[in-house]
Amino acid sequence: MTAKIDGTSGLLQQYDYQVLTTAFSYTFAAGTNVLVINPAGTLATGTITMPASPADGMTITFSSTQTITALTVAGNTGQSIVGNPSTMLAGGAATFVYRLSNTTWYAQANTAQVGSAGSPAPVVTIYTSPSPWTKPATLKAIKVTMVAGGGGGAGGTPASSVRGGNGGNGGVLWGYAQTPAIPAPVTITVGAAGTAGTSPAGSGGSGGTSSFGAVFSTTGGGGGAPGASNGASGGSFAITPAPTSSSLQITNPLAAVVQAFGIPAQPTTGGAPGTAGTGYGAGGGGGSGPSPNNAGAAGTAGFVIVEEFY
Repeated sequence: MTAKIDGTSGLLQQYDYQVLTTAFSYTFAAGTNVLVINPAGTLATGTITMPASPADGMTITFSSTQTITALTVAGNTGQSIVGNPSTMLAGGAATFVYRLSNTTWYAQANTAQVGSAGSPAPVVTIYTSPSPWTKPATLKAIKVTMVAGGGGGAGGTPASSVRGGNGGNGGVLWGYAQTPAIPAPVTITVGAAGTAGTSPAGSGGSGGTSSFGAVFSTTGGGGGAPGASNGASGGSFAITPAPTSSSLQITNPLAAVVQAFGIPAQPTTGGAPGTAGTGYGAGGGGGSGPSPNNAGAAGTAGFVIVEEFY
C-alpha cells in the first residue's frame, strides 16, 4: 500500500496493489481509494466491498489485469450502489463517487464489462446436474441450449430372434429471452438417462426432461419397446410463454435430432445385449434374442448451457 501527498490542497491519495486468487473478498480500508488487482490468471468469483465510513464526494476506483467472471461489488453497512458491474474483463476498471446524503455510490466510469470489440463477453455456465439459478440485477438477456436424456433400449425376446427397439434421442432446444421474460429464481433441471430394458423383453425407460424453470423445456427420448425393430420416438420441446414481440424470445428447436449431440445405438443381433449411445441425450440400443443375454442399454443424460449477456 502506497500513500502520496501532492496537489495544492495536500490531498492524501492511497492505493492498494493485490495479487488476488479466486473467491477473494476485499474491503476498502479507510483512506484507500484505488485498488489494482493483478492476479495470475482468470478469477471465477470475487467480492469487493466499499469502505465503511466514506466522506461525501469520495471516489473509489478498482481495476483488474485479468478477467473476473462473476464479480460482486457491495456497499458497506447501510450503503447502496447504482451501476455496479457483475463481471470484469481483463484490463477493465470501474470508478464510483459517494453521495453522503443518501448513502449511495454512483458509477462514474465503467469499462469493467467492455471487451476489445466494445461489448461484454457472455458468462457461460454448463449444468450437468440440477441447480438453482438467480437472475443477476444487470442481466440483459440469456441464451439457453439444452438436451434432454436419451431413452433406454428394450431387451430382446429370448424365444425368437426378435430384438428390442432402441431408445429415442432426447429433445434439443436453443432459446433466447430478454430480461423481462425471465422469472427469478429459476430451477434448472437436467434430463437423466433412460434406464435399460431388462432381460427378457423388458421395456426401456424414457429419458428425463431438461428445463430452464417454466420458460424452456425439452422432453426425453422414449424408451424402446420389446419386439420393436424400429426405435422409440425422440423428445419434443416447449416454450412458456409462447414467443412474443415484447419478450423477444426466439427459438431454433430441434426434436429427435439423430446426430446433433448424441448418436443412438442401433439394436444388436445374435443374442447380444444392447450397446450404449454416444454423447449427450442419445438413446440406448436394444438387446436381441434368442439368447437370454439380451438386455437393452441405458441412454445418456442431457445437459443445459446458460449464456448470460450484460
